Amino acid sequence: MENLELTDIRQISDTVIVITWSDGHESLYFADHLRKNCPCAACEKKPEDSAENIYKIYGQDTKEVKFTGWVRIGRYAVEFHFSDGHNTGIYPYELLRELCQCDVCTGNAIRIQGPLNNGSSQK
Repeated sequence: MENLELTDIRQISDTVIVITWSDGHESLYFADHLRKNCPCAACEKKPEDSAENIYKIYGQDTKEVKFTGWVRIGRYAVEFHFSDGHNTGIYPYELLRELCQCDVCTGNAIRIQGPLNNGSSQK
């Protein structure tokens, strides 16, 4: 995706963030999903690690992780702050698009109506 730019980022709840991209796509992110996929060196997964082992280090179940803030890093990434105190992961835009959890990207046609579609159907 050439010249992918973030045009808006908004927090819907303490566990959901929506990002709007320059191509008009709205990406949905849950805190536990982004935390599990943190790209920082401390969280880099080794073949012998499981996601559960990573979180034992931080002493928190991933389902309890919440967003406490974020910082845009230039025009290429976002640094998310999580309730477990972690904030060293810098998520490049390309990675964020890969991690999108919206219905279109996940192929989830059954999800309960949420903040992105406000009850309207997509065509």
